[in-house]
Amino acid sequence: MYRIQQKRKVRRQIIVSTHSNKLLSDEGIDGSEVLMLYPSSEGTEVQVASEKEEIRTLLQVGISVAEAVIPSTKPEDLEKLDLFK
Repeated sequence: MYRIQQKRKVRRQIIVSTHSNKLLSDEGIDGSEVLMLYPSSEGTEVQVASEKEEIRTLLQVGISVAEAVIPSTKPEDLEKLDLFK
């Protein structure tokens, strides 16, 4: 994505939605660049990952963004997804 942007005269914002451990493990990604999306009855709430205290603490001790963020994205009642088979 970075290389693509470097070739363009006009740079545009790139937004990627992922749960990919590999993408989020990239050392070039900072917790302040990761937006966490939370569905709610009022719409989707957005929070910068590094603004969550527990994630910020993990990042400060050297944990990767993937290791800090992905565990907190597990949906509640995950086992109920089996009901949709």
